[in-house]
Amino acid sequence: MAKSLMDMLRRRKRFTEPETRFFLVQLIGACLWMHTHQVIHRDLKLGNIFLDADLNVKVGDFGLAALIENPGDRKKLVNSSIDHPR
Repeated sequence: MAKSLMDMLRRRKRFTEPETRFFLVQLIGACLWMHTHQVIHRDLKLGNIFLDADLNVKVGDFGLAALIENPGDRKKLVNSSIDHPR
């Protein structure tokens, strides 16, 4: 089982269009949730998009994330790390 989308892509070399759509719909939903909660990830890449046993997307590595405390304010770095699924 692939741990991240990068692991899966390296092993398989490409994704099908339906697989890409499946992952992107979930990733867009995750981004909407983060932005609704004033979180900006700032390091989204295949290696930071993890997969559970059912191939559901889990966004990880929030080390560069920014938290917007008040709309219109400058970003503040979030000093937290999220455990990666193993």
